[in-house]
Amino acid sequence: MIYVLRGSLNLGVNDVPIQMNAGEIQIINGGDVHYFLASPNSERIVIQFDLAFFQQDKKSNEQADLRRLFQTCVSSSRNWDDAIRSKMRELILTIHEEEQNKQSGFEYATKAKMLEMLVLLYREVPKNVATGENILRDEAVLKSQETLETLDEIFSYIEKRYKEPINLQEMADLTGFSTYYFTKFFKRNTGMTFVTFFK
Repeated sequence: MIYVLRGSLNLGVNDVPIQMNAGEIQIINGGDVHYFLASPNSERIVIQFDLAFFQQDKKSNEQADLRRLFQTCVSSSRNWDDAIRSKMRELILTIHEEEQNKQSGFEYATKAKMLEMLVLLYREVPKNVATGENILRDEAVLKSQETLETLDEIFSYIEKRYKEPINLQEMADLTGFSTYYFTKFFKRNTGMTFVTFFK
């Protein structure tokens, strides 16, 4: 999420040029290709959401729900009500201030404000109207992201423990899959069995 403190900011999101002015907010999804162009005399605050930061239970669908939330929200604050824009601006500025000052307990204050921000996104920020085609595309992207995250988790685990014996049940427990499903998942996404890979 980007907030322009002062001046004008030029950026591109998925090859679409966007000019933001002071006081405006832009939501950029994790999978979007984005870049900043030279914008003299502008100042911005960037809030990055680490979805794992909000995840309570590894086996829940919470990360998927959060990803879907960011994908469905209307991305530019130009299309939000003034009251919503004002609430979001206050949250962003408070988070920025907490991170700058780093007073005792600032991590908790920051997390609390980010949770408030999520509630605001869920309840008040307007949502895009989804077409059947968009839903299918988003579901495919979401599934792909979840698969990559699971594979990353598997490879990180193996990398940290490659000198230790690792069994199939251990990996199944790590991912929350049955051993049968883990075996199929691993083969389908890597082209080899887990046993072959681990040798």
